[in-house]
Amino acid sequence: MTESFEERSRREKSPMQYRIYKGIKGTLGAMRINLKRPYTNKDSKKSEGVLFLEMAPTVGPNIYDWEKQKMVMALSIVDIPKIILYLRNPNHKVFDRTDNKLKLIHDKNAGTAKKGQTVKILEIGKPKDMNNFMFNMSEKQDGQPYASAGVTVSPDEAIVMGTLLQAAIPIILSWTEGPYST
Repeated sequence: MTESFEERSRREKSPMQYRIYKGIKGTLGAMRINLKRPYTNKDSKKSEGVLFLEMAPTVGPNIYDWEKQKMVMALSIVDIPKIILYLRNPNHKVFDRTDNKLKLIHDKNAGTAKKGQTVKILEIGKPKDMNNFMFNMSEKQDGQPYASAGVTVSPDEAIVMGTLLQAAIPIILSWTEGPYST
């Protein structure tokens, strides 16, 4: 199938993925961050940008199940600063709970009778005995556990990730295009 000029143009404007793979003996998973830029469709309707965090578990040494068990969480402009703050200062008083973790819960059916049926949970922790952060994502579909994956993020990877997340904010808000761009 031939790609149209519009499709190729949109694809070429999309930034590259940031990837972290931790397939040590098949026990951890992989993580990708994809930035979707805002765009205007042919009906002049604007669509805002979004950052997708994808995770998949390993099914063997350095083999990831991106087909059947991939989980995708759309990180909003509300979620992103929380992750940045946690990566920079996991001991900040805003995270002062018994487990000292950042927990983001996305419920597709929040506010409806189907609340709790399709839920994605991202937990980020930094165990006191480790230098690394631990990212865990789990998903429930129809109220039943569907998939889960974990990825360790080293301090240097956390710096890159925090920087990329911060850079994504003006792109998501379209502050990098038009009269407001530099």
